[in-house]
Amino acid sequence: MTGNFSLDNIIISNPRSLKQDTDYATITVTVGNAEPISKTQALGDLGDGTHNVGLALQVDIPDAPTPIVFAYAVVNNGHANEALVQKGTEAALAYLTKAGAKLIAQQIGQPIGDAVGAALGASIGTAVVPLVGTAIGAIAGFVTSYVGGIVFADCDGTVATGVRAYVSGDLLNKTAGGKAIRDGVNHPGSDSPSGCGANSKYATNTTISSFAAIKPAFDINGHYTAGGKPGPIVTTAGNTIAIDMSAYKRPNATGVLINPTTAHLVFTDDKTQPGGAYTVTIEPPATLYFQGNKSTWVKTANITSPISIKFPVIHVKPS
Repeated sequence: MTGNFSLDNIIISNPRSLKQDTDYATITVTVGNAEPISKTQALGDLGDGTHNVGLALQVDIPDAPTPIVFAYAVVNNGHANEALVQKGTEAALAYLTKAGAKLIAQQIGQPIGDAVGAALGASIGTAVVPLVGTAIGAIAGFVTSYVGGIVFADCDGTVATGVRAYVSGDLLNKTAGGKAIRDGVNHPGSDSPSGCGANSKYATNTTISSFAAIKPAFDINGHYTAGGKPGPIVTTAGNTIAIDMSAYKRPNATGVLINPTTAHLVFTDDKTQPGGAYTVTIEPPATLYFQGNKSTWVKTANITSPISIKFPVIHVKPS
């Protein structure tokens, strides 16, 4: 099965800044001892009201009892390069989710309770990390420290964050038959510096669901040649696709499986196709055929060691 973890929207009753916050949202999921997967979205300048986010990650959910930890954070940052915000926030949530998964694995047959939150808090030198409700009191400073004290200035800071932990069987039971785990949380802000607005007041809505995974016509994870030269590395998580294009000094591409023989891929720096979007045919035994420009990638090798999936920052227009 595939699990879908999403931050659906944020509701601002009071921004941390005087009028508007410049918000970035990050979500991270760790499954067992696999590398954490993260996505970050630039939300723009936001004031009071409800703002759609729609930031989601898909991961494979094992049948065997396996820890699954989901974390999210919303950071107000109007001063730093977005790459630094992405790197720091994703690193903080990756550490939290990975540490949480390790702690749950040590007592996989036991209910997940306060002991896990206490141990997780101790591992980062803070109070108990709540696994229900907001975690802003326990980990806002930890997230900020990963972005770096120099990066944050004036009214910047973490305005919402939370951590959720499950064992795979329990998660699948709670999301079977079209059910979903929906979670609405209020996040009372920490003290903001003089000259900023009153303490921030945010709320978040998240959803966790599951559905049958699409099995492609061949295992598309691996190293590919394009035009006869090695380069792209394709990695999947659930029905989501990430493509490492660093061999060409290009930003990573993203995509999704549509059915066993079709995928939709987006290359944000490609100006030859509308929106950089391609429909790709998956042709056994080892070829990806790009319908837009009639090019092909040929798989040459499987991935032999874990690869951290990196998605570029997503930009959306404020709602």
